[in-house]
Amino acid sequence: MTRRAFDQEIINIEKNLNTFKDYALVFFDLDHFKNINDTYGHECGDVILQTFAKILLSKTDKKHKIARYGGEEFIAVIMFEQRRELVKYVQMIKRIINSNKFVYKD
Repeated sequence: MTRRAFDQEIINIEKNLNTFKDYALVFFDLDHFKNINDTYGHECGDVILQTFAKILLSKTDKKHKIARYGGEEFIAVIMFEQRRELVKYVQMIKRIINSNKFVYKD
């Protein structure tokens, strides 16, 4: 979702806070993104953003909310009952990113 839609979603979550136990806001910031755009071009940067968004969407349960927050920043609202669920989610995303090599064209 867009940042505007995300802002509205946060209002809805706050109104219905009793529906779930806890939630966390998880920010994802792709490091050195300007350097990627400057070196490889904006098309490459777009592919990286799309790939990261697909990873988040495929690995995040539908009950959670994900949005592109700005530039190379994404945010997730993760509902959880036990803190270890949240930690497991963040570690999984980090592991996927760290264990893969992302190649653009050649």
